[in-house]
Amino acid sequence: MHKGVKFNIMKENRAVSNVISYNSGHYARERLKNILMADRIGCTPDVVTRIRDDMRKCVAAYVNIDSANMTVQLSDSFIIARIPVVGIHMKKDKEKDETHETDGHVNGKKIQSDQL
Repeated sequence: MHKGVKFNIMKENRAVSNVISYNSGHYARERLKNILMADRIGCTPDVVTRIRDDMRKCVAAYVNIDSANMTVQLSDSFIIARIPVVGIHMKKDKEKDETHETDGHVNGKKIQSDQL
């Protein structure tokens, strides 16, 4: 085996392992921040979780989101949410989609096509 190839494989393996450890450490740090924030403002971590879940459901009704990478932070005067948007899927408004059939009369008067 050529030395250069072996070095590149080892370098790539190190890069992958660094990404994995960064992600797990990042998530652990975020969880700890949420617990400390909840304690500082006087609410339970369960309240923070419920706020995050409600925000996720609300936003997900309009767009596709990456829930795994969503973060919600509480401070004394702000709620800061980072919600990665993956795509848009606007739900149709039922009222706008309704069609009404008519026999050509509106308020008892016949409507001509040129009057529409």
